Amino acid sequence: MKEVNKLFIGKYSSSLIAHETTTGRYEIDTACIDSHGRQINKLTAQGWGAIVITAFARNRLGAQAASRVIDTWQAAIDRDTQAFLVTEAEMDVAGGLDHILDFATSGGVAIVNGNHALLGTDSKYQNNDYSLGALAKQAATSGLFDEGIQARMFSNVGGILADVNDASSVVSVIEDVAAYRHLVVDTHDAGTTGGAITKLDVGEVCQEYGVELVIAHGRTENIVALTMAGLAGTRFV
Repeated sequence: MKEVNKLFIGKYSSSLIAHETTTGRYEIDTACIDSHGRQINKLTAQGWGAIVITAFARNRLGAQAASRVIDTWQAAIDRDTQAFLVTEAEMDVAGGLDHILDFATSGGVAIVNGNHALLGTDSKYQNNDYSLGALAKQAATSGLFDEGIQARMFSNVGGILADVNDASSVVSVIEDVAAYRHLVVDTHDAGTTGGAITKLDVGEVCQEYGVELVIAHGRTENIVALTMAGLAGTRFV
């Protein structure tokens, strides 16, 4: 039975999934995942369906990190959860992600990542930014979410920056993506696969399909509520 008519899609970068300890080693950032789990729990209690697109931070946590990251998310979320490792074919074909959307509409929380074992090294879906774009597009065209779709990209940056050397120079609203491409370069943190260019690409996809996308700092307290209220991050409209 369908339970929800509105959908939240949150994408969480490696910078939130793993943190460096005082000994220089990386560990799963349980506190950060727990915080976002609580925020997702609030959304589902308000009738939202939810999809978590999570990095596995393999470059920081090791090749076997996936199951540990999934377990940490599942422990933080109080709804039924299911992990989905999606393939390029599923993300590129209309309806290929219906099994994930169906799980979200039933009231469960889907935990998603590209299936690296089946993705080529040159696949754009090695970058979960594009995975969010594919899910947003298929959700928007599914007809399942007539109360709206909200998408979020959370990392250790507050949004698209007008000045890359000034973390406070967050552009609050982007209507014309092309007008901001000169601000970004294809760079990212060591150990990650994302970058600002890919976020602008996905921003255009979300604009085309009527999905509101906000890019925001994932370590800000209550960041989900703040972005819902339009008080943080870069919003694509």
